Amino acid sequence: MIDIILGRLLRLIIRVSLLIQGKNRLVVLTYHRVKQEDDPLQPDDMNVGQFERHIKALSAFYRVLKPEEAVTRLRKNTLPAGAVCITFDDGYANNYDIALPVLLKYRAPAIFFIAGSFINGGCMWNDIVIESIRRTKNTVLDLSVIGFDSFAIKTIEEKASAIEAILNQLKYRPMQQRLKNVKQLANIAGVTTPTDLMMSDEQIRNLHEHGMEIGGHTMNHPILTQISTEQARDEISTNKKQLESLVGEQITSFAYPNGKPDQDYKQEHIELLKECGYQSAFTTAWGSAKQNGDPYQIPRISSWDGSGLKLALRVLKTFFETPGRTL
Repeated sequence: MIDIILGRLLRLIIRVSLLIQGKNRLVVLTYHRVKQEDDPLQPDDMNVGQFERHIKALSAFYRVLKPEEAVTRLRKNTLPAGAVCITFDDGYANNYDIALPVLLKYRAPAIFFIAGSFINGGCMWNDIVIESIRRTKNTVLDLSVIGFDSFAIKTIEEKASAIEAILNQLKYRPMQQRLKNVKQLANIAGVTTPTDLMMSDEQIRNLHEHGMEIGGHTMNHPILTQISTEQARDEISTNKKQLESLVGEQITSFAYPNGKPDQDYKQEHIELLKECGYQSAFTTAWGSAKQNGDPYQIPRISSWDGSGLKLALRVLKTFFETPGRTL
């Protein structure tokens, strides 16, 4: 009963607040993995219960729109009060197996930004690190060959600490060096790279057939500022053509890998997106989008709250925050 009363009160607060100042602003949420249960090695991931509470709350308190529609209406100043979008990055298979049924249950559209090289059995570099440490029988990893210290990995806590340290150190290494290093790590750990973490062609097509949008995310998920302009052009354009061939229509939205303005992408990469025919792009800068904002630098917020009501309040707060930093 208390939850029902709090829910009704919150709905009233949100409606009044949005009528005052929330019109023609857009809040975009970003997700990555959705799993059946909590994962101690990836504590930021959603379990399915948390995710359903999120989608239930967003559907109850806000207007969940397809990103393409939302961006178009934002430009035309016709967004309804409380407009939100749901986005997923990278293309994990659990997005299809676990998240999609929840989205369909609440009739909540979403967009899935797919890194093309990992479709059909590939594995992203960060997942090679995580799964190598998860699956190894070793209790210590000597990574001096790739310029790191040795890591004790006997306990879950030690494994989680090692994963965080290694990912942070590898993130900004050049793409080819990073790929070489994670393969070396897997060899040292004595494990085989998993082939079931990412979506297949068929799953991506089925997402689209269920009314979900598909967006670009490069082929190999490089940080664009760490590669040449020609490499960036190839990463962006090849990925776009690949996804358009899969779903049979034009792909219009893109998400920058990592997504921090000026650090992970620059103005030259925005120009590449325009050149390739993209009409909008999403960052990881924090805040809400406004009509006069750059459609190629739409901010997004992370989604870690376990409670749907807490998420609803954080989304409401974001409607009134200064839009995220851009170039």
